[in-house]
Amino acid sequence: MMNPRIWVGVLISVVSLVFLALTVDFAELGRALSAANPWLTLAVLALVPVQMYLRAYRWRLFFPDPPRLSMPGLLSALYLGYMVNTVIPLRAGELVRAYLVGETERVSKSTALATVVVEKVLDLGTMALLLALLPLFLPLPGWAQAAAGVSGLVLLAAVVGLVAMVLARGPVLGLAERLEARVPIVRRIGGRSLLESFMDGFAFVGKPRLLLGVLLCSVVLWSLSALMVWVGLLAVGIGRPFAVAVFLMVAVSLGMAVPSAPGYVGVFHSTVVVALAPFEVDATPALAAAIILHTMVFGVFVVGGLYYLVRSGQAGGPGRGLGGLVTEARSASKQVHPH
Repeated sequence: MMNPRIWVGVLISVVSLVFLALTVDFAELGRALSAANPWLTLAVLALVPVQMYLRAYRWRLFFPDPPRLSMPGLLSALYLGYMVNTVIPLRAGELVRAYLVGETERVSKSTALATVVVEKVLDLGTMALLLALLPLFLPLPGWAQAAAGVSGLVLLAAVVGLVAMVLARGPVLGLAERLEARVPIVRRIGGRSLLESFMDGFAFVGKPRLLLGVLLCSVVLWSLSALMVWVGLLAVGIGRPFAVAVFLMVAVSLGMAVPSAPGYVGVFHSTVVVALAPFEVDATPALAAAIILHTMVFGVFVVGGLYYLVRSGQAGGPGRGLGGLVTEARSASKQVHPH
């Protein structure tokens, strides 16, 4: 029987597509796409592999001993994980890439999974910071202003909590150990070990060189993402300030957290249309920009993922297809325990 979450995602995608069908002039959409600047479209395409390399490099910095991990191994896991998120329901890509790194590199799968969680926490914190700062540069719609205020408070609380956790590592782990002794569910999941792996992922905070590397990578990574969105808008003639591209980048990143059909079909596109509406961008050119961005970005994920999938099979690695890979990753995530 199909997982109910798959049906929910498909339903949300269908509703999003119906919304677009009722909003957009498709004849005008065809003209907008045919008139898109090919060089700017190619520039969007070219920026995606650069971002992926930077994302893999930053990911390496989250591990306790970064030099031990190879960039080719991290890139392979990253592309395969992103391809899984694109073409298979329920978005198991994060489990897949943690599993692959645990299989191919000299790290435990629990440590690899913890670094993925750390990456997501850092990205959410970055988006919260951007939302909190955007009102200084751009008049935001009411709902976005409210989100910006909440984001600022959440970011402040998260930073204080994480810093306190890193500085008070011993007492925090001691508390987790006491909870593990008294609470059965905490003991079953190995609460102390999981928390220790998570805290290891933030070890870079106490190492100035690693911290600087993570911060620089994050700034460049998010700047390139915003640049890619801005170029995608320019490709279809949407000339808006760079801050609008930053806002759209954050809106799309948050919008993709909503359940959807594989590839974020419909949800990605409708998020772009809705997010650009307050800046006097008509639905049709907004959808044209969304189609270009979606095709270029997710196309690279799929092509890159297929390349590494075939390469791993040819090299005697896990060439068992995406379905088998997802099954193995999910099974491993239930059994994983740090060591």
